[in-house]
Amino acid sequence: MEELYDAERTEADAQAFWEHNRSFVVTEDPAREKFYCLSMFPYPSGRLHMGHVRNYTLGDVIARFHRMQGRNVLQPMGWDAFGLPAENAAIQNNTAPARWTHANIDYMRGQLKRLGFAYDWSRELATCQPAYYRWEQWFFTRLYEKGLAYKKVSAVNWCPKDATVLANEQVIEGCCWRCDTPVERREIPQWFIRITDYAEELLNDLDKLEHWPEQVKTMQRNWIGKSRGIEMSFPLAAPLAGITEVPIYTTRPDTLLGVTYLAIAGEHPLAKALAEGRPELADFIAECRRSSVAEADMATMAKKGLDTGLRALHPLSGREVPIWVANFVLMEYGTGAVMSVPGHDQRDWEFARAYGLPIEQVIAPLDPATPCDLATAAFTEKGRLLNSGEFDGLGDGGEIPVPADRLPVLLPEDVEMSGVQSPIKADPTWRRTTLNGHDVEHETDTFDTFMESSWYYARFTCPDLETAMLDPARANYWLPVDQYIGGIEHAILHLLYSLLPQADAGRGPGDQRRAVHAAAVPGHGAEGRRQDVQVQGQHRRSRGADRAPRRRHRAAVHDVRRAARADPGVVR
Repeated sequence: MEELYDAERTEADAQAFWEHNRSFVVTEDPAREKFYCLSMFPYPSGRLHMGHVRNYTLGDVIARFHRMQGRNVLQPMGWDAFGLPAENAAIQNNTAPARWTHANIDYMRGQLKRLGFAYDWSRELATCQPAYYRWEQWFFTRLYEKGLAYKKVSAVNWCPKDATVLANEQVIEGCCWRCDTPVERREIPQWFIRITDYAEELLNDLDKLEHWPEQVKTMQRNWIGKSRGIEMSFPLAAPLAGITEVPIYTTRPDTLLGVTYLAIAGEHPLAKALAEGRPELADFIAECRRSSVAEADMATMAKKGLDTGLRALHPLSGREVPIWVANFVLMEYGTGAVMSVPGHDQRDWEFARAYGLPIEQVIAPLDPATPCDLATAAFTEKGRLLNSGEFDGLGDGGEIPVPADRLPVLLPEDVEMSGVQSPIKADPTWRRTTLNGHDVEHETDTFDTFMESSWYYARFTCPDLETAMLDPARANYWLPVDQYIGGIEHAILHLLYSLLPQADAGRGPGDQRRAVHAAAVPGHGAEGRRQDVQVQGQHRRSRGADRAPRRRHRAAVHDVRRAARADPGVVR
């Protein structure tokens, strides 16, 4: 007998035996008691760290214990493979996110195998694979058709450095949890998933989870929209104080050619620079500071402003537009400057009427019978462009789901990440398509990765199935998950999002029996109200309260008109 344990040789021999004999590959066996042990699947960030080792060791010990008790044990492994880390790494390393992600998966799979965990590798999946995200797109189209996915304007927490929306829980003392950048608030139209339709059911069923930690159930209770817009800049006709342009953020790029003035906040750097030599402007800024910033008050207060005398150049037409300081613009919202389109925004219309500024129409109603009299009010609805040169006739229609026979909408993998714009939004060849003879565009907004992790546990029961999202027979054998293991900082979102498909399928949260959390991350509190799940957008936003999944694959909706927004599951 050897005196020393040769770990490298002995473990390699054991692992080779397991692989050759498919020791941990399992199938459904109604004659045996099953046990489904699930550890949160990792993000393929490049290398395993000790947190991974700790978490997966816990799961492996539990799985092996139940296997020794004679149970039919399923312990799968896969990859939560979409997200900002891949995009940021691609930008930093000048490589495509897909190549970086797949290389990391190969490396980390090797690490997990060397650790000797008892995984059924025949069930391995990655959320970036079309075979997986096809069914997520399909599920989103079902939500849309049932009225459970919808749009509305809502405020979001925006991290300007990461160019992403943050959930309330991801804002720590006013800063981004990831990069510590001060967070901004922005009002933008967004997609939402109507989780409130199931709110009472979900809340009541939490009481059935007797084996879940109370802390997690509390976070779930506290948690029981998609954002679209663009940034652009108006160059100054003459630089001032080192400032050469005025960045703005707008949710209505279709009205760009109707801009007749810019409005900036009193705290804007341009206003401050001018105020040093203009006492009347300094007094007006002081008055603005004393005004209420409550949304209701700002909507009804008199619109006041001062012409700065500065001029900006329209980015398309090149014509000069005046820059005004206005009391209805707040520095803490967006960039502190707005492009004003009085023909199609009531607030801008009121201000233009008060100060004799031009009001120009660039949007016409889709239905000629719809009233549109700019002498009495702004026309704020979506419609068809006019007085917009080459863009005349374009419109903004409703979204329609991509037909099931056209799923999945494949995402391009050989892309370049600029760090400025989504590569699929910047690629007209990918974005544009046709549907039933109409020119349409794929949606480019994205789910939060928690959407992928909302159903992976069920897909592990039938990862080879090509004809449906789940195989009822196999899913019903293995589900519910008997033991779920992972960090508590992820549990709130993994588990919350998993409840929606379960509720819509008639399953309750009790279908995951036990939860063990390997660690808690300090500072990640639970707040927010019971609201709908927000579907995050192309700028990779997410938020608390009304929740949004960020789609790194695209959901499936088509917009039957050529428009400025799209979703691979959605076309316009």
